[in-house]
Amino acid sequence: MLTQTATVHPAAEVTAYGAAVAGASYDLPTRVRYRRTELATQAGEAAVADGFLWLDTDAVVPGIKAKLTLPNGDLTAVIAIEPVNDEVALHHTKVYFGTPANG
Repeated sequence: MLTQTATVHPAAEVTAYGAAVAGASYDLPTRVRYRRTELATQAGEAAVADGFLWLDTDAVVPGIKAKLTLPNGDLTAVIAIEPVNDEVALHHTKVYFGTPANG
């Protein structure tokens, strides 16, 4: 089912010396769905996502400040992350992407 690839570009982290250091980009197997969805971000703001991607249970989930390069080459921001559970445990993770409300 996860036949596509998205590249995650982690947000820069500030070191103990005040320097911003970007993390290494990495690829994730995924499935992308383009579907406009209204949702609340982790900060509680209303946002409209352009779509979402599914990640497997063992995937390294990107941070909320990360950027994504989608399979079609578009660069977009992570808006929200939603873990989806079944009766036993984590089944998959949905990562919503688009332009955040604060730009």
